[in-house]
Amino acid sequence: MMGMGDQVRQGDLLIDPRKKVNEANVSDNKVLAEGEATGHKHRIQGQMQVYRQEKQIFLDGKGQLVHEEHSPLELEGTYEVIRQREYNPINNRTVQD
Repeated sequence: MMGMGDQVRQGDLLIDPRKKVNEANVSDNKVLAEGEATGHKHRIQGQMQVYRQEKQIFLDGKGQLVHEEHSPLELEGTYEVIRQREYNPINNRTVQD
């Protein structure tokens, strides 16, 4: 079980601890990211709440981050979900796994 202070990755997602959720709206959509090639999804299960504000995603509570190609991650606390970006001198793009 991850506790506050632990940063972890699952595929192209960085799960970064926060002290609180910034101003954001509660979301019923528990899918955090979809794979472009495979259609697999990073999604939240359990009692963890998902919050969204424009392109930012926050998590709060206790639950699991699951994906078909990765081991599930047990989460407890408050986090920001950050999509990994790929550097390109012409333009940056979001990494897809």
